[in-house]
Amino acid sequence: MRVLDRLEDDGWRSRAKARSIELASQWTIESQAREMLATYAEVADRSPVSVG
Repeated sequence: MRVLDRLEDDGWRSRAKARSIELASQWTIESQAREMLATYAEVADRSPVSVG
């Protein structure tokens, strides 16, 4: 069932809101910065791609 179809269901909406808050709370500024730096480091370690 599509999410938009369930929005009128108060119980589902309440559970979805609680789960969203739970998931979002795992991402602090520090954890986001660490993940971004890890991504940049991974990309920087790759071999250059020749263009042209």
